[in-house]
Amino acid sequence: MRQNQFGRSMIEMLGVLAIIGVLSVGGIAGYSKAMIKWQINQQIDVISQLLNTMIQYRESFGKDLQKGTSYLNLMPLLASTGNMPDILTEYPQKLLGVTWYQDRFGFLYNVAYMKTSYNANGSYGESSINIWLPKSGSLLTQASYEFCIAALNFAKTNTQNVWRASVWNYYTAGKRANFDYGEITQLTATQISNACRPCSGTDTNCMVYLYLKMD
Repeated sequence: MRQNQFGRSMIEMLGVLAIIGVLSVGGIAGYSKAMIKWQINQQIDVISQLLNTMIQYRESFGKDLQKGTSYLNLMPLLASTGNMPDILTEYPQKLLGVTWYQDRFGFLYNVAYMKTSYNANGSYGESSINIWLPKSGSLLTQASYEFCIAALNFAKTNTQNVWRASVWNYYTAGKRANFDYGEITQLTATQISNACRPCSGTDTNCMVYLYLKMD
């Protein structure tokens, strides 16, 4: 009996479909990682722009505090300079009583300037870039964790301007990982990962703070 040379058995077809399925899963995973990397690169650019603007206007911002102000929300002032990063838009609601700006990925940014006192030498002014990380969705939480790592690495490589950093998890009794100047320069990959690990949960809400000493 003559066999059909052009036909395919059911087993062969199932094998082909299985291979296609495996390749599809791998492709989607690779695409997701690439998207997260692209997102974080844009967000680190935002932090860099905010930091550079703060340095540029450090003297004028400091004068506002010398008039007796103990806390100043710098976002309106940064917006007035025309140097606000393009991907940021004003968030419609005030959070913690201040104005925030949101990027296209759902992360919120605020810059504050305050008088702080840590020792007997008195108080000094410092500003902080505060980033509120989203907590819902598996891709978002992975991006939050990766962003936290990238932000601490940014601090580590910019210690000439960023003199301390912290990660605050609001859903573990306000657990905070603090790193002062000497600690930032010595941070290992494991320490950074452990500090950011709480930000990878779907029921958590993290904030990353990067501090710039102003005077």
